[in-house]
Amino acid sequence: MLTHQVYEVEARTDNQKEGHIEVVLKQFVQGLGNKGEVVSVKRSVAYNDLLMPGIAMYATEDEKQKAVLYRETRKTDEEDYSSVFVTRTVAILSKAVYGITMNLENKWVLEPWHVRSALRRCGTHILDESCIEMPKTKIEGPDMNLEGKEFFVTITINNKEKVKTRLRIHHWSTDICDRLPQQPYHWTKRAEALFPEQKEELDALPLPLPPKKEEEEC
Repeated sequence: MLTHQVYEVEARTDNQKEGHIEVVLKQFVQGLGNKGEVVSVKRSVAYNDLLMPGIAMYATEDEKQKAVLYRETRKTDEEDYSSVFVTRTVAILSKAVYGITMNLENKWVLEPWHVRSALRRCGTHILDESCIEMPKTKIEGPDMNLEGKEFFVTITINNKEKVKTRLRIHHWSTDICDRLPQQPYHWTKRAEALFPEQKEELDALPLPLPPKKEEEEC
């Protein structure tokens, strides 16, 4: 005697990838967007990092309409950041100490392209030199009174955010006998301001953390 069996197939959900949900940001969130924007994120991220701290809300139709109205009727977009990662860029540039190596033998005048080159050597790329605002006082050398002293330039990011970036001058010679030694980990210590009027602002800028013990030993 033949029997017939009917099988009901159920999908296994415990090993499926987590779905995304939409939320409306109540403030700027790095890597996501500005206030009033609707973003799609993982459920765990939405709940733990956005909804629970109160910096976002569920993107219901009502909240979406409010978000659109907010962004259309506000008078200015100055409170918006130019990109979702610009705050991280500002933090990096404001904390870094860039060494700017200048010739000990030939005359020079410090220009924006020198600053651009110094940043590029450390992995920071600036596409347009026009965004670099130099100090009002011209810096000329070689001049040993400049050695090891620091100053800052103002860099404009995406034609909007401005950040002060610290640089220190180091003279370099093609003659090995005339080369000046650099102080180890000089960027972790305060230096004398090249311009007295910049001292207060330089002191307010944070310094990078000193290297870890194991890194120093290497």
